[in-house]
Parts: sequence; structure tokens; C-alpha cells
Amino acid sequence: MKTNLSRFAKAAALCAAAVTGGGVQADTTITDFSNFVSDVLADSWADPNTIIVSGPDTYDITATGYGSNYKFIGGDGIMGAGETTLQLSVNLSGPPTGNGHLGPIVDLFDLDGTGYSYRWYGQTYGNKVLTAPVEAPFAVLTAGSTPGLDLNNLQDLVMQLDPGGFGTSGAYTIKWDDLRLTSPPPPDPTLIADFNNSGVAPYASWGAGTLTTGTDSFSVAATNFGGGWAQVSSPLVDGTGQTHIEFDVTVNSGDSPHIVAVLEDGDTTQITYRWFSVEPGNHKLSFRMETVTNANGAEEPIVIDQANSWISQAGSVPGLDLSTLSFFHIQVDPHGAVPYDVSFNNLRMKNIPGGFDTDEDSDGFDFLVWQRRLTPNPLSAADLLEWEANYGQVGEALIGASAAVPEPTAASLLLLGSCATLLFNRRINTM
Repeated sequence: MKTNLSRFAKAAALCAAAVTGGGVQADTTITDFSNFVSDVLADSWADPNTIIVSGPDTYDITATGYGSNYKFIGGDGIMGAGETTLQLSVNLSGPPTGNGHLGPIVDLFDLDGTGYSYRWYGQTYGNKVLTAPVEAPFAVLTAGSTPGLDLNNLQDLVMQLDPGGFGTSGAYTIKWDDLRLTSPPPPDPTLIADFNNSGVAPYASWGAGTLTTGTDSFSVAATNFGGGWAQVSSPLVDGTGQTHIEFDVTVNSGDSPHIVAVLEDGDTTQITYRWFSVEPGNHKLSFRMETVTNANGAEEPIVIDQANSWISQAGSVPGLDLSTLSFFHIQVDPHGAVPYDVSFNNLRMKNIPGGFDTDEDSDGFDFLVWQRRLTPNPLSAADLLEWEANYGQVGEALIGASAAVPEPTAASLLLLGSCATLLFNRRINTM
């Protein structure tokens, strides 16, 4: 099916080239608080007894009780599109009774009125680097005309300190040091099974097949549909932060069978991933794990490229909990009574930012998946910006990459808009 989409993918790639430099997004500073001046002080921070020191490195406030301020940042040229994480560096101090109670708060508002609040309650004293996913704020304060926080058009900054249980029992000091948007490197791949001298408990045709375990892989020779399962090693595998299931498969012989993997979490939710008609040879099969429902949230098969996924068993809690994976299955469907010989190795989870299809990169095909409403947040700006920020990157090459993405020019943004309009007006035959 990629051949059917190739000319559209090439167009998407040209659009991406207009706005990206092929590298990972560099950090975007909102403010380093150097000689910082608030436009408005409120609550306890406006009290004459409050001590405010604006220095070359930090913005220090010593006050009693809840305080806040406001700062216009619309003219600062902040271009943070594609960043995934808000990071605040502060130092907290005060009397012992306040330790573990103070809560720094940052509110950001964009040009269309969207307002997100990020809050870190109950902090202990000392230097703190506090983080929060940009698209998962503590609260959405206001909904603007366009969904999501536009990181290229931030207008207003509100800083607050909630003393929590400390209340007005004494004075605290908060030193605001740095506020930035960043994109931390993805986690290293999480191994589920390396099949090193280990196999699976067989069922269906594998019960009568030839199973071979070795130091590098597990192989099965059988006829008709078959599979096997295994319990994940204890403690349970924690794949938090990963986006894709991936494993190495070699079809030694057979008529291009379907290859299937099933993941099960601690509450018995099962997700099935199937790759169609895998030809003889070595393959690195991949699929985005979040993509298991359609744009309306219906639990039905989702087809991307030559693979699909579906919820094969609903557990007590919706969704696949990547932190409590407990069992996996591997299966082969040979399209009937057809003999085959297949080897499996290194079943794992990994993070491929901007990768929405079934390969290891972020390219024009991933843009088309976004266009077809098959990304984790269908047609969202967040998914589009994730793709844009990582365009041109390949699998594990993303880890540790440090090249910055040049900011898009007005002309390139117009070009991207034109390309998107062109692609949206095309009917794409995906089957």
C-alpha cells in the first residue's frame, strides 16, 4: 500500500523539508529570569512587606501566604512548536514547618485565549527541576478558538506560589531560575523477551510443530494457524514512555504469512497487532501502540500501511497499561494449510517520536497517517508538531540526537499550509 501512497508521501516530505532541518528540536527558553520584572503583582506578592529581588540569574520572592504575578511575553519571540515538556527550575526555602508544602504554579496563555495551568504542589526545600507534559496540564483554564496551546504564540505568563498547609505561618523564599520548553530524549528500548534459550507455551498447530530455542532466537516450523504465550519476567516489564511495539522476525519459508503479537497488562487488557503477508527474509516489524481505536473512540480494527491492531480483550481498566505488562503471545497465520518456518527475536517496546506508521522513521508516510485521523490524537496540532519536530529521524538515531531544528520562516509556513491544503483535498486510496 505504500506504493499507492508514495506520491502523496513525497509531497508531504517536501512540505516537511520547508519547515524542518531534520534534527531534534532544541530547548526553547520562555524566560531565564535574568533581571526579570513583573508587569503586575497580586495577592501577598503585592504586599509592601514582600521582598522581591531581581538579579542577573534569578528572580527572588520572599513572602507570606499565596502570591502571584503577571508578565506579558507575547513580544519575546518564543517559538516552541514541537516541544513536549515544560520545565521549571526553582529554589525553595523557609522555616522547617513549610518544608513539603510549597507549590509553584505556572500558567501559560496563547494568542487565541487558550490557557494551561501547570502545578507542582507539596514540594520540599532545595533546588528543583519540575517538569510536566505540555499537553497534559494540571488544568485547562480557558479554551481558545483553536484546540491546544500554541507554543509559537505564547502571550501571557502567570507565576504563583501556593503555600498549601504552611498557609500564612511564616515567610518562604522562592527563587525563580529558569522556565523553558524542552523535548527530553526518548527512553531506551524496553525488552519484553529476547528469546535467548527460551520459547513459548504452544497452542493450535504449534503444539504439533517443531519448536527450536537457541541463543539468538526462537523458531517454529508448522502448518496452519498457531501460536504460543509466555509470562513476562518478574518484576513486570515497565514500558512507560514507549510508543511502539517492535520485534525482529525472519520468515525462513512459507507463503508470506501474517505475523501477530499480543500484549496483555496486569488488569488483563489485551491488544493484538498483526502484520499482513510478511515476505520471506529478515524484518523489523513495528506498530504504534496507542493506535487501537478510531477517530470516534470506537474499539474497531485500525489499519495502517500493511498492519492493524485491535482490542482483543477488555480488562478492568480501559487501555493498555505499559507499566504492568504481564503476558505476551506470538502467532503465525499462513492463510490456510500452508507450511512455514519463522524465527522470532527481541520483542520490545521503543519510542519513535513522530512515527505513526509501521517503520522506524518519521517521514511523509507518517504525515499521511495523521491526515487519515489515525494518530493517538486524531488531527491534533500536538501530533502534527510531534511529526514535524522529528521529521527525518530514524528509530534509535533519535536517542541522544542534539541537532537543532531551524525555526520556520513565514514563507515556509505558508508553503506548509499550501501543501496541507493540497493533500487534504486529495482522496487517498489506502487499500
